[in-house]
This record gives sequence, structure tokens and C-alpha cells, in this order.
Amino acid sequence: MNNNKISINLKFLSSKWVFMTMIPILIATFIAFNGISQNTCNVHDLILSVFNNYFTIFYLLYLLFSIFVLKIIVKQGFNSYIYIRFKTRNQWFFSKIKFIGLIALVYVLAIIGICALESIGHFSFSNSWSKFGLNYFKGSPIILKSTPLTSVFISSLLLFFYLFTFGLIIFVSSLFVKHNAFAFIIGFIINSINMMGFLMNSPLFYKIGFCHNTMLSLHKSGINSMKPSISYSFIYWIIVISILVLMGLKRINKIDFN
Repeated sequence: MNNNKISINLKFLSSKWVFMTMIPILIATFIAFNGISQNTCNVHDLILSVFNNYFTIFYLLYLLFSIFVLKIIVKQGFNSYIYIRFKTRNQWFFSKIKFIGLIALVYVLAIIGICALESIGHFSFSNSWSKFGLNYFKGSPIILKSTPLTSVFISSLLLFFYLFTFGLIIFVSSLFVKHNAFAFIIGFIINSINMMGFLMNSPLFYKIGFCHNTMLSLHKSGINSMKPSISYSFIYWIIVISILVLMGLKRINKIDFN
């Protein structure tokens, strides 16, 4: 039982998976760094340019994060018979959820950490908006309404919720389908639908779409706006996560592991 936990953690921390985690993050931050390196910026500009980049989040980070979850969490799911016999199914289920949350947190913190390292000797660490930031985010007043540090914190939470939710989608889907590849496909379809809604600029997706509820730059700054508010997005993610957890709990108690 304990050995099972240890082996999972060791596998997660192995060089192979750390490398797989870092590659998409390094690519994302490198692209952002090259895009603003010739300007007078600060570290917050770099972080926010990554956290509010549509292609970086919904193509690069999503895809490799999903593969990561599929390999680490889902692949082991139905091979944990001994662990399930020693623990209740609910404990087993929530241990998986905690681990998905850990992976999502590592992704977000890694982005912040790498951006900070890249900024040393290049960008300021001042908690004030640079000329570049004021110009770059002028179309997103919601970001400029707060201090850079506050905007980074809110963006971090929104990205964490997005990654955590998709990890849950893949994991919970794997409880309903026979092949793990189908769980990945389900997640891919859901992400694609949200991306199409965003690219089509459909008002329907302003409030229910993942894209608008993930990027701080797409949130409303005034009263007369169809875009979601920050508080709305937090409630939105909590509801979506709760639904997924309840679906998983209901399913896990119906599965025959014998």
C-alpha cells in the first residue's frame, strides 16, 4: 500500500517525467521571452504574456499536460487492485485527484520560476507596470486595473483551474471507457469545442467556454460586458470541478475491480 504510493511519487519525480514537464514550459517561455526581450519590460510582463497567450495554453500546455496525466494517472488506474483492496475506493479516487492537482500546480509554478530565471539580468522585478506592459495589455484593462503581482496571482489561479479541470476530465473519462486513448480523445474533443467557440467569437462561449474563463485578458473590466468577471470564473471552475468529482465518485463505486 505505502510502496504503491512511493513508486508513484518516484515515477513522477523521475528525470523522464521532469524533462517532459519542462519542455513545453521552456518552449512557451522562450517564445514569450524572444517576443519582448527588445523592450523595457519587467518579469510580470513575461509571466502574463505566457498566461494570456491562447496558442501557448490551449495548444502547447494543454496537449503535453494531457499526455502527462494520461501516462502518470490514468495508465496506473486499473492496475492498482492491491491498493484498492487495502483502501476504500473513495480514498483511492481522491489520491488520484490530489496528484492531478500537484501536477497542475507544478506546471504553473514552473512557468513562474522559469520566467523569473530568464528575467535575471534582463528585466526589472519591480511591482509596477512597465511601458511595454501598459502598451501590450492596453486592450485588456482588467489586467492593468490591478498591480502586476496581483494580476500574475489571479492568472496563475485561472490557469491552475484549467489544467486541473482537464486532468480530471481525462481521469474521470478513463473510468467510463475501456481504453485510455478514448479518455484522451474525449478531453481533446472538449478542448477543441471550446477552442472553436473562442475562434468563432461566439457569445455563447463567453460565459461557459474554458478559454474566456482561463485567460485574465478575456475578463470584463466594466459592468456592460458579456465577458465573465473574475469572481464568476472562480465560481465557474469550482462548479465544473465539483461536477467532475461527483461523476467520478459515482462511477468508481459501480466499477467491479474483481
